[in-house]
Amino acid sequence: MKKKILIIDDFTALLDEVSEFLSLEGYKVYTAKDGAEGIQKAIQYLPDLILCDIEMPIMNGYDVYRTLEKIPDTATIPVVFLTAKATPQDFRYGLSLGVDDYLTKPFTIEELTATIKKRIEKVERTYKNANDKFASFADNPIIGMYVYLNNSFVFFNEKLQNILGYTLEEINNISIFDIVITDKEKIKKEFNNCYLGHQQNIYTEIQIFNKNKKPILIEFFAKHIETNGKNGIIGGVIEINTKNKEKSNNINHNKIKSVLEYLTDEDKALIEGAMYGGNQKEIEQQDKQILKKIGITKREIEVLKLICSGLTNSEIAEKLFLSKRTIDRHRANIMDKTNSGNTAKLVAFAIKYKLVDI
Repeated sequence: MKKKILIIDDFTALLDEVSEFLSLEGYKVYTAKDGAEGIQKAIQYLPDLILCDIEMPIMNGYDVYRTLEKIPDTATIPVVFLTAKATPQDFRYGLSLGVDDYLTKPFTIEELTATIKKRIEKVERTYKNANDKFASFADNPIIGMYVYLNNSFVFFNEKLQNILGYTLEEINNISIFDIVITDKEKIKKEFNNCYLGHQQNIYTEIQIFNKNKKPILIEFFAKHIETNGKNGIIGGVIEINTKNKEKSNNINHNKIKSVLEYLTDEDKALIEGAMYGGNQKEIEQQDKQILKKIGITKREIEVLKLICSGLTNSEIAEKLFLSKRTIDRHRANIMDKTNSGNTAKLVAFAIKYKLVDI
């Protein structure tokens, strides 16, 4: 299936040229001559990537990006800004919004195709990793996984069916709370609050009846999710071995920790911090190790900060009492060490490793 590209640009000559080239490269291309039309077509066609000019009348590229981010169906589409504004401040502003990449006009066809390919491949890897990870939980022999959307269960894994004794269809034909023995009203209230997003997580130990009316003890956990603007819950159930509860709980802790890492919307380091009191120092130490590994020097960091502040090489040389040739060499070394092909990527690197503030 052809990948879909939406180009939003008020400069007709560039719009036609890029559209024709990408069509020849095998992409399905849609075009829009202003921001409002671009948003409408983004919603209509849901492209795999959007190329968007920044300087447009009425609604500029930043406004387009902010609007698309608020619409659930378009919020995850990667956006690459096309711009003649190439100052570090402009790059930093776009990066602070969350834009995926920049192409500075005039750009080459090679730069265009490489950027598009890289961004689409990154999205595909993200989806594949998420699908692979979810599949691993779906086949989990210990954790009963479920997904609850639109006021019904839309996914049960085999383990959960074995624990409860009910199939997905059967559980949706009864009230799930009818099988809860302990704290029924409390669990019902917490579940509804989690579903609506008033409560982000549930983690509790409760007793329930399975289909055969046998009481069983379970660890029950849930996390609020929002997909396509709709509320939902994703979570799991672990049956507790009441004969050896302490051993069972020790095993469950590691399994639950693993599931929470998947369920969280945040980076793995953040969930680790939430569970164990914070890893910020460890994260900062890792960043320092990365900087050390790539061999960036204190002088190069100093030059990089000045590049990010918008100074030219000549201005940096004057400020540091060095020759322009020396600054040129430092800049080339920084570009090489950080694998940055342009100033935008240099700024992104500096922001990522907290060498400058946004």
